[in-house]
Amino acid sequence: MEASTIIDFQKVLSNWYMAMVELDMPLAHKQKEEADFLMQHMSTDEKTKTYYRLIDFRYRVMTEASLQSPSQQTGVFQDSIDETDQILRYLYAYMEGQYEYYSGRYKRAIHFFLIAEKHLDCVKDEEKGEFFQRVGEAYYRINQYTIALAYLEKSICLYEKFRMNHRIVSSLIFTGAIHSELYLFKDANRYYNRCLEVSQQKPEGIQSLVFRAIALHRIREKRFEEAIALLEKALPKHDLKIISIKTKCNLANLYFRIGRGDIGSNWLEESEKLANDYGLTEYIARCMATRGLYVERNKQKVNEAIEMLKVNELFFEATEVCEENANYYEQKDKFELAYEYMKQANTFRINHQTIGVD
Repeated sequence: MEASTIIDFQKVLSNWYMAMVELDMPLAHKQKEEADFLMQHMSTDEKTKTYYRLIDFRYRVMTEASLQSPSQQTGVFQDSIDETDQILRYLYAYMEGQYEYYSGRYKRAIHFFLIAEKHLDCVKDEEKGEFFQRVGEAYYRINQYTIALAYLEKSICLYEKFRMNHRIVSSLIFTGAIHSELYLFKDANRYYNRCLEVSQQKPEGIQSLVFRAIALHRIREKRFEEAIALLEKALPKHDLKIISIKTKCNLANLYFRIGRGDIGSNWLEESEKLANDYGLTEYIARCMATRGLYVERNKQKVNEAIEMLKVNELFFEATEVCEENANYYEQKDKFELAYEYMKQANTFRINHQTIGVD
């Protein structure tokens, strides 16, 4: 391939990448078809092949294909990395971080994100917002709220500067979630109200994420019926299968909590299968805890679910499960069991404030 043609090919790849940054998936699909055709029918240099592989990885992460066959990803990007320029080094680290993030290995994801951050000068300001958002989300996942808020605030400022309202919603959702999990409900409501305002003219997939986020907030406020209504409103509009599975799991749990196990049972059976099919550890454990507490009345199964969360360092999630059990047994006047689970919840609450320091 001649040099000018290589540059043209790289432009196609850049357009493909930017379509994904802007969440324009129809355009991304179109650009992928063009890139795949060029890759198949033309000979190119190693650098451009590496560039293609990196962006193709990003595409597969966004479309969840990589989650179905993670074993095929091992070492796929190791060859020719030494030949890449700064933007490819940035993309390599960023894409590896993305993959680790979507695989639930958040500290590993942060490791790669910090490498990518060293090359951030080569990235356009319009793209930096997405990077800061993803790093903030990763720190949020390991409960490092102060660091998470710092990165999320950077992303919000950049999104506002470039009027990228389609992206700002995600940063606002996570910022609201942090305040909600800290029981700063008034502040959380302020962020979620802004989410609703910004997302009104956005695609239904974005609106569904806002409804889901507010539903999780309502659960913490113990407004279960409102949470159910929001989750059921969000479910048909979810673009991603993973989010749908999580929502179904939440619905199963909530219906049991309001005494409607007849409805909850169907949701539980479906979400259990899907969570296992996709290897979603948190939701496998949550389904197990729901079944153990409400269906089988099996304390051992509940404890196994809590242990699964603990082993995977999902301490905030373990806290929520323990608090739910404590509340359940308190309502049943089984105060010793309630005290046992509340003690565990307090222990996990301390753990989740220190996780991530290694």
